[in-house]
Formats: sequence, C-alpha cells, structure tokens
Amino acid sequence: MTVEHHGRAWTVVNTHLYWNPFRESVRVAQAVKLLDWLESRRPVVVCGDFNARPNARSQAVLAARFISAYRAANGQDPSYTFPTALERGPGLKHRARDGFFRASGLIRHRRNVVWGQTIDHIFVDPATEVESCDLVFDQPSPADERLYASDHLGLYAVLRRSRGL
Repeated sequence: MTVEHHGRAWTVVNTHLYWNPFRESVRVAQAVKLLDWLESRRPVVVCGDFNARPNARSQAVLAARFISAYRAANGQDPSYTFPTALERGPGLKHRARDGFFRASGLIRHRRNVVWGQTIDHIFVDPATEVESCDLVFDQPSPADERLYASDHLGLYAVLRRSRGL
C-alpha cells in the first residue's frame, strides 16, 4: 500500500511469514521474494509476524535491507512479542499449546516461565528516522487478566522520512 503524508509517499506492507518453527527455509524464500518485490521502492515500512527468532536466517535476509524500528528507538528488541496470556478456550489443542510454551520456558530459561520470543517487528529503511517505537496492547483487559487484543503484542512507531529518501 502507498501512504502519502505531507506530500511524500511511503510504501507500507504487512506480512505474516510461515509459522512452522522447523521450516526456516520457507521463511527465507518468503523474505527473499518480499525484498525482490520491494526492490525499487523507497522508503519502505514492513510490519508483521515474522515467526522467526532474531538470529534466524530469514531475519538476516531482511536485515540486509531494513532495520528494526524498535531496536533503533530503544537500543534492543523487546523481550518478547509472542505469546500473550490470551485465553485460547477449552479443549485439548489449547491445553497442549499452553503446555508446549510452558515446557519451552522450562527448557530455555531453566525455570517455570512461559516461553516468549520477539517475532513481530516493524522494519524500516536505514535512512528512516525512528522517533519512537513502543509495544501496544501489552496489557490485559482490566476486567479479565486472560483477555488480550491478540496472542501477539502490538508495535507502534513514529517515523520521519529522511530527506534522502
């Protein structure tokens, strides 16, 4: 999508890369296709669920062109963007999912915590000035601690287009 702000055009895209943690090669191919499609566009903002850890190959492919808005504004990525404590509902599938995240937390952190990872990002061209970038929808409903806007935390950025773009 092209967004105009103060007479300047931005290309803004949202993506959701393949979810399977054992299929990083699929996400790499998707990232390459995305970069090819965006090749001649400047400035670009790419938002979405990238379903990959920060050190994944697909993230390295994207880092060749983009920077993390959150990291640019805060010096590091958030500690996690997925999962939230959103109540998924009854049923074996949801209990198994919750058990998987709890077991992953035990294995990774050696304590009884739910696994979490930063897999959601706002990526921008390096010449784009990031005034701020923050988490949003990171608190549950005041009426229900298991009610979140999503099973992912949101990101919000204030960006300024560089004169060179």
